[in-house]
Amino acid sequence: MAKVTLARFLKYKNRVVERMRKLERDIQSGNSVVEGALRDTDVNVAWEERLALEVHLVELKGIQDKTNDPIKNTIAKIQELKGRIKFLGTIPTLHGVQDSHRTLYGEQGTVTYEAVIRKQQIDTLLSAAQEEIDALQDNIDLFNNTTHIELKMLPLK
Repeated sequence: MAKVTLARFLKYKNRVVERMRKLERDIQSGNSVVEGALRDTDVNVAWEERLALEVHLVELKGIQDKTNDPIKNTIAKIQELKGRIKFLGTIPTLHGVQDSHRTLYGEQGTVTYEAVIRKQQIDTLLSAAQEEIDALQDNIDLFNNTTHIELKMLPLK
């Protein structure tokens, strides 16, 4: 067992996921080959390793869930702020006189739009949300770098 920071733990967990994805690609490409052709991968060995890593990943996710308990609300707040940013990007802000599309009779006219939430306000809201995310992420980074976990790390090929 090794004592590692949560930041190191998260990097390790990502390496486990990357290894699983590589094994999946190897299994997919090596499973069905022309009869008599050489296989680059022993599919059965790769499958067994993938299954073992799957079990390990479930354990890691459980550890992460327990460890993140003190910052769960911070994580949720960041997710909601990202949702807000995405939504703000979808709000139309046309305001004032705009050329319209041609009518059925080939005429072109103008349309006057009235936006309640104007582009400048959207930009201000976007900036404020991003600043809040940055501050919250700083808190998460501090937590990740000061929280330690006992971890059994598997050798990853």
